[in-house]
Amino acid sequence: MIAELRHERQPASVGRLRRIRKMAYGPGSERKGETMTASFSADERREHFAYCIQLFGGTTAFSRRLGIDERAIRRFVNGERPLGDGLLADTAKALRLLVEEATAAEAQIAAALRFPPTDPS
Repeated sequence: MIAELRHERQPASVGRLRRIRKMAYGPGSERKGETMTASFSADERREHFAYCIQLFGGTTAFSRRLGIDERAIRRFVNGERPLGDGLLADTAKALRLLVEEATAAEAQIAAALRFPPTDPS
């Protein structure tokens, strides 16, 4: 339980994220818009899923966003329940919606400050 709480509070390290990205996308993965070329092992899928949860702001925010019980999410991350392709597809869809919402919010702030929207690339 303490490990779960500690994991939820601390963002993933940059080095760890780079390793995951290299495993998923292969060498040269710093380029944007690439699709996955390698399949994830069960542990790598759980680790990447945990990272995605952190992008939403943690287990509680992710739970509310997807309508999934927090305990179930923790069980997926801990490996007590297998991660299905459907859950990962729903997570990817929710991430795309989050990007759209964040982009719209950034555009509103930029307009209010009279700055042009920024291009993150």
